[in-house]
Amino acid sequence: ADKPLDVVGDIRTSTGILFGSDTAAANTLDDYEEGTYAAVISGATSGTFNMDSNDTLAYTKIGRVVTVQGYIGVSSGSVSGNVRVTLPFTPTAFVDDAEYNFSSLMIQNTGNTNSGQKYLFLTGDAYGHFYKVEDNGTAGYMHNNDMDSAFQIAVSFTYISG
Repeated sequence: ADKPLDVVGDIRTSTGILFGSDTAAANTLDDYEEGTYAAVISGATSGTFNMDSNDTLAYTKIGRVVTVQGYIGVSSGSVSGNVRVTLPFTPTAFVDDAEYNFSSLMIQNTGNTNSGQKYLFLTGDAYGHFYKVEDNGTAGYMHNNDMDSAFQIAVSFTYISG
């Protein structure tokens, strides 16, 4: 049997780490990154909210899998259209709606009654779109008239990047 290799210091590879005996590129881990980014909340038609001092979300990217978490706030401004937040990496656009990802979204102090469940709806673009399912079962994107000019959101979600 092979003995484990003891390594002291960094291990660096230019092509990635291959798992198992299958040499297909899909079995190679070739990316790892941790970081933060300044999130931007905007309207799909126009406008960008002004962020307060809590404007940074953290992410970890392992291969194509991205996990984002944090708490951010809007201090003022207005937008037009569906409300959305930027992502650190664009989600993969799969076939047959497989890219759809509904991640829980905590949103508070919107100035309106937004009953039911709130989600970030991730599709094949560079945004998480605010989405809600009302207590009566109706569902749709959250618009500028669903919130005032100051609110906060908290997120923790995972998706597959391109």
